[in-house]
Amino acid sequence: DRFGKTDSRWKEVATYAPMALALVQLAILLPQMTFSITAWAFFGALSVLAIALAWRETKMTLVMLAALLLAILPLSGAWAERGADVTTLTATLGIVALFAGAGHWALWRDRQPLLPWAIAALGAPIIVWFAASFANRGELDVAVWGVAALLIAAVSGWLAWEQNCKSQQNIVMRLATGATVLMLLLAGQALIDEQWAASYCAIVALATAAWAKYSGDRVVSGTTIAPLGIAILWATGASYRVLD
Repeated sequence: DRFGKTDSRWKEVATYAPMALALVQLAILLPQMTFSITAWAFFGALSVLAIALAWRETKMTLVMLAALLLAILPLSGAWAERGADVTTLTATLGIVALFAGAGHWALWRDRQPLLPWAIAALGAPIIVWFAASFANRGELDVAVWGVAALLIAAVSGWLAWEQNCKSQQNIVMRLATGATVLMLLLAGQALIDEQWAASYCAIVALATAAWAKYSGDRVVSGTTIAPLGIAILWATGASYRVLD
């Protein structure tokens, strides 16, 4: 029995290792290949293979999520080095489409387990947004990132609604709600004038509270704390400035 367990572990290593090593090696080599379209095509092909294997074998969802996380390093480097050129934009949108698209499709089909696919669906656009916006050299206006955040929030909100219709008090719905609130706040930071920031955050908090009441999920009601707290901080800061 002990040897059987050992063989099983080696079999798992043999299953995970080749794909994981290939992804790591390619992520390291991408900067040396000057983030060319060919290099991104190889990375995309490996990502497609990781997603296909995850669809076929539940254990491979970890490799799929590892591929998504590994995309942060080359994406950040590409945005810092090349900026918003055609290749970088294509790679950015391609990574979002691959992982988020696969995640949404799996959730729509109720592919078990739901959590890894939810992380892919919600995490891909958010991770890419952070990686690209922080590494951006200022070529794109802040408003562009604000609009992108709004689009991500809209898709996340739609997923929260869809999951709530399927099943109340659903972990995917909770994650989608949190993602929606996060991206709405980031969009507001980019698009809303400072004098209206407190009002905007209060509106987000009220909308989240209304959604929590509609869904009947107590965990979701906790997500109102973030926008409400930020609104209070902004209002307090504005009051001090007025008094000064």
